[in-house]
Amino acid sequence: MKKIFLFALFISMCSFGFVSCSDDDEVLPPTPPTEEVPVIKLASSAVEAEAVGGEFTVNYTIENPSEAGELTLSPAETPEWLTATVADNQITVTVAKNQTTEARTFEFTVSYPKAADARLTVNQAAAAPKEIEVQLMDTSEMSVHFNITPKDKEMRYVVMTFYTDMVNMFPDNKELVANDKRYFEQMAADFEVPFGELMESNTAMGDQELYPVEGLVPGKKYTTYVYGVSLPEYEQLTEITRVEFETTPVKKEEIKFDIAATAKGITVDLDIKPINYEGMYSYDVIEFPDDATDEQIITRIEEDWYQAVTLYLMFDETPESIVSMMATSGECVWSTDKLANRTYVAYAYAVDEKTAFMKSDVQFVRVKTGDVPPSNNVIDIQISDITPYTAKVMIMPSNEDPFAMVGVSTEQIKGLTDEELSQFLMSMVTDPVTGPFEADMRGLSPETEYRVYAFGYYSGAITTQLFEKRFTTAKAVPSDARAALNYAKFYDSMAVAELDPGYKNMAKDGAVFIPVDFIFDEGTTFYSSFMTQKEADSLTDEEIITMVIDRFGPTKVTPPYSILRAPYDLPVVGIAFAVDQEGRITKLFRGAPVTAKADQVSDPKEFVEKYPNPSTPTSKPVSMSTPTHQKSIMAEDAKVANFKKELTFNKSRKAYTEAMQAKAEAAGKHIR
Repeated sequence: MKKIFLFALFISMCSFGFVSCSDDDEVLPPTPPTEEVPVIKLASSAVEAEAVGGEFTVNYTIENPSEAGELTLSPAETPEWLTATVADNQITVTVAKNQTTEARTFEFTVSYPKAADARLTVNQAAAAPKEIEVQLMDTSEMSVHFNITPKDKEMRYVVMTFYTDMVNMFPDNKELVANDKRYFEQMAADFEVPFGELMESNTAMGDQELYPVEGLVPGKKYTTYVYGVSLPEYEQLTEITRVEFETTPVKKEEIKFDIAATAKGITVDLDIKPINYEGMYSYDVIEFPDDATDEQIITRIEEDWYQAVTLYLMFDETPESIVSMMATSGECVWSTDKLANRTYVAYAYAVDEKTAFMKSDVQFVRVKTGDVPPSNNVIDIQISDITPYTAKVMIMPSNEDPFAMVGVSTEQIKGLTDEELSQFLMSMVTDPVTGPFEADMRGLSPETEYRVYAFGYYSGAITTQLFEKRFTTAKAVPSDARAALNYAKFYDSMAVAELDPGYKNMAKDGAVFIPVDFIFDEGTTFYSSFMTQKEADSLTDEEIITMVIDRFGPTKVTPPYSILRAPYDLPVVGIAFAVDQEGRITKLFRGAPVTAKADQVSDPKEFVEKYPNPSTPTSKPVSMSTPTHQKSIMAEDAKVANFKKELTFNKSRKAYTEAMQAKAEAAGKHIR
């Protein structure tokens, strides 16, 4: 160790001496100064907002800023409940009121040139649950009554009643609410009314004493559940209150029927003989899925009877009169035409003449209909007046046999087999027609290929080959004609109705009247409508034009104005366009959004003086709540989507069943 140390010291001394004694010292360049990188300094990395929302500021500084540096936030798109701006060394965050019972959060990335990114998180607390007390007051065979007391008297709430075993299929309250929303959305689509308007009539508000739930089946277990919602968003505002109950059972008698049902093609022949019973009974032949269980069949038949009885009772019919209208006695021999190749159930049950209750169990038999005789109808399809958005269709059949027609884009049916195309067309049929028939195709897109199908159709079956005609819509060439709306003032509808009772039927609490003047050139076809600002912002000009042509049709312009009824505090936008005599469409007019505020309404006297006597109107009022739907043979996109979704599901289910059957057979088992 000692030798090694001395040797190292000797080398060190020699090296030192070499550097020190050099006559030509090397001068090293100076070390460049270290570049100072910008640093983002946030006063806080999180904003904590209460459910009520509000405006919040976060101060920031930039250490070692650059001359052209600018602080930015990303992503640029934020949820509807949140906005953020940057100015004067402050980040300002605006948080909307949280009406839901769930907390929510969003994270911004804070950036500055050459600086490491920072994070700013916005957290908002959930709204406190608003309690709803539900007390069961009484039960009977067909109805119950509740006292419902919400803590928030201004909140709207949903009251739903189903069989308990059905409600228990949704132990997760979120799934239950989502299922209810889908149910109401489908109802709105079926009745062609705005979702928000439908929900106003299907929700309650304030205290409800002896709230009735009617049309129930005796001796069944039900669950009524209640929760608050915001409209039109349908966001859950409270926890769900559930109440289980059982309706009063009805004592039944041992009454039997001899039911014979046979099918010849589409005709079902029915012969019902009561056995040792001379009283009243109800019967019918109704369609069921092939795989319907006995329990499902009986449940449906019971529900149909008691709901019908409840409806008639609401119109002041007595149980005796209801039974006389809906039941019979003695032997019944009856023939009826049904849909082809479907499963039907022929049933009978005894009813009490004094109470209208079912007094026997349901007895039924299944029967399957056959094919429909083919038709020799030859159908000619003619297409005319083709524009970028519309076309006229003339159907000329060779005889008076019924037929149907459906218009589709080639893209809508892409990938369907011949069998699937037939199924698709049958699913789109509304009412068959006879003889020459003219129809419109509206809501088309420019430069797109479409097809019109016509085919014999009777009793749910296609009776001829498919006749097809293809065409392509024209290119959209803009017109320079005028098309606009003028609207600015709004008036409280109830205040107007007080001054002029002629407006009583149009007026609605919480709504305003907005006079709308039409601006258009003579000789053009004028279209107009109103929609929420949110909906208008989500659609392109072409999508709006297509929708208005398809759903509403031309606006009646005599006189050249109309009255819009709109709710308070909802931003609405007027849109308009026109089609000139050459079929060219003007540029879409999008008016400025208007939001009716209670403290900004104009004098109702001014309205009544300018727009009197609506009880004898010469033009139909423009209203978001009462759209005019005109007949078109075009297949609706929603129906197309539903058909394809069901087709995919059925294919998957069939493949799964076949795979399971093969697996079971390999194991020596059998699956029904």
